[in-house]
Amino acid sequence: MASYVLIQHQGDFVRRSITVTSTPVSIGRAASNDLMIQDDTCSWHHALLWVEQSALWVRDLNSSNGTFHNGTRLGGNSVRLRPGDRLMLGDYIELSIQAGGIGWVSWRRALVVRDLETGVDTVMRSDRFVIGSHANADLRLKGGPAIAAVLMVHGNGEVWYGDVIRLEPLLTDRPFVVAGRTLCLAEVDPGTHPVVAYDADRYGQRLMISHDGMRARFEDPKHPDRTRVIDSSLASVLHPLAQALDSATEGTHQERGWCSERELVAELWGEGGHVSDLRTALWYIRASLQQGGLDPWCLEQRDRFCRVRVREVVWMS
Repeated sequence: MASYVLIQHQGDFVRRSITVTSTPVSIGRAASNDLMIQDDTCSWHHALLWVEQSALWVRDLNSSNGTFHNGTRLGGNSVRLRPGDRLMLGDYIELSIQAGGIGWVSWRRALVVRDLETGVDTVMRSDRFVIGSHANADLRLKGGPAIAAVLMVHGNGEVWYGDVIRLEPLLTDRPFVVAGRTLCLAEVDPGTHPVVAYDADRYGQRLMISHDGMRARFEDPKHPDRTRVIDSSLASVLHPLAQALDSATEGTHQERGWCSERELVAELWGEGGHVSDLRTALWYIRASLQQGGLDPWCLEQRDRFCRVRVREVVWMS
């Protein structure tokens, strides 16, 4: 199936990217969009992109300030896009088209977590940012859980927020509350601030899994007493994720192992499966890992993709 990568630019830097396949990708200010744009000159539902017969198409959704293709404002008809083309939404949002891939491009984002009560900024230096009372937390809280929340920056520029209840995309300048503290994620100039970098030391767990996908166990080599056996029905969900990570030979460490949620559902449950089934299974595995004192966020999600992120996959007979 043909796919394209839609890249959102911020000046000379890439802010984020998203894969476009036959499933339409909606763009706009509303939270229901696949690519949510934080700009007042964009409409709530601004434009739609999709792949049809291996070609990428765009249609403006009667937006107030228009969608421009290589400088020409779109009318009411669908327009075919090609790699290298540029789109402008509203006055400021610039997008470009790249062929193939699962949404990875070289990006640079300088981000801080801002305490809205004190105004203090904490720079995000790693692609994994821990908030809690633990001594090694990136943002220390007095009291409360050792790990109250985790922010994850993915290789396509998306930032996701996770706590014991939910896992969801995190947008800049939108307040969120952790253990009674009101925080927000803020974008700063990558020319004057440290940029977020991949930190391999944050992903040290090992996944032991049988070739038939019926047995799985997570281990922490630094803490041998921390292990967790995963139920056989859930181990079958881990099996294709482990295969995807272990067989990846191309791309950066940040991007290996991502799997399409729709393709995983079809492989695991056939036509009767739903993406919600997959997300529920991942939630149960995370809960089990947390109960065992292990890192539950080694199971990562981003827009329409998921993966397991560990240092090593060991296959058992």
